[in-house]
Amino acid sequence: MAVRKCPQHDKCWIVDWRPKGRNGPHPQRHFPGTEAEALAFHMEMVRISRQQPVSKTNPRVREVLPDWMDEYKNEHEASTCKDVAVALTHLIPFFGPLYLAELAPSLIEQYKGQRLTQLIAPARRKSETDEEYAERRAAGEHPPTKRTINKELCYLSGFLRWCNDNGYCDLNLKVRLFPAKQTKAPKPRPLHPLEVDRFYSHIEEQYQHIFLLYNDAGLRRSEVLGGGKYLGLHVHDIDLQFNIIYVRGKGDKERIVPITTARLRQSLEKRIKEVKRGHLSINPKSKKPYYSIFKALRRAAEKAGIEKRVYHHLLRHNFGTHATAAGVNRRSLQLMMGHSTSQVTDMYSHAEEFLQQEAAKLAAFTEPNTRSAKKNSKPKPRKAAPKQKAN
Repeated sequence: MAVRKCPQHDKCWIVDWRPKGRNGPHPQRHFPGTEAEALAFHMEMVRISRQQPVSKTNPRVREVLPDWMDEYKNEHEASTCKDVAVALTHLIPFFGPLYLAELAPSLIEQYKGQRLTQLIAPARRKSETDEEYAERRAAGEHPPTKRTINKELCYLSGFLRWCNDNGYCDLNLKVRLFPAKQTKAPKPRPLHPLEVDRFYSHIEEQYQHIFLLYNDAGLRRSEVLGGGKYLGLHVHDIDLQFNIIYVRGKGDKERIVPITTARLRQSLEKRIKEVKRGHLSINPKSKKPYYSIFKALRRAAEKAGIEKRVYHHLLRHNFGTHATAAGVNRRSLQLMMGHSTSQVTDMYSHAEEFLQQEAAKLAAFTEPNTRSAKKNSKPKPRKAAPKQKAN
């Protein structure tokens, strides 16, 4: 029987068919859902098997993934390859045992539903006991976002195109993603300047110059630390005489970024004296450039009492938001941040009015006698009514 009830799970059916014909292998799939849905899935698999004759070179997905990854690593950044490796930990258990000709739209939808039911546990911290981690895990487990699942399916789609181009199969399968309206990323929540000061006072000294290059110069993580084709900042890229930094960013384009604050200049001067030559951000333990300082950022946020999620790129958002609120010209900000179009820079304009209003409230509270506080906090006096002439 092609569809039968699963003896181990409720609301689950076992669907089997023969993708290579009567004498070929006899794969089986567990299909959660109703019997009608399982029958429809079986009919679709039979239809695909008949309309698309299986190629003699039709392998299983897991058999050709290593060849695809070898070629993928030669054409993409190391950080992107790490994302692919994480995605494959979820894709391989589901799609790996299948033949390429077995893949169908219903299987893609089944994968989406299965991923939405899985829970992601937070990473364990070194200083945590078993009880503390169990308590934090129970409160912090959450399903993956649809945006994350879409990223995994994009990698699957690229793999299928590669299989078609290399003659492993003749499969014209379009991977359907979640709609864009369901996968919009939340807007970043930049830190207030006072929060930035508290944060900077709690971060370890060896990471201060990296923090300031993000927050006070608006550089990307790859531009500071490097990775893949990005070399990161070197000592010769910093010109203290003219107070500028030469940055090589996306598209292998070089731009000039001014050293905007005194604390950034002092931190760079100190770091250059320590390093003298070569890469600016060398890990003293490994003698190699840092890959990430995320853990250091998290420690500093906890010490400073900041509950917002702090990460590398948020500090770049801080720079764009604070520069916009300070009145920096939009074209100048675009050049400093290395945006290809002004539309990307426009995302920071929405925060200008809000920050100015909040700064006015703060000034009125902390400096009630200053001219700026009085100007922002006191209502404008009404004009006196004109005096009537006496008869």
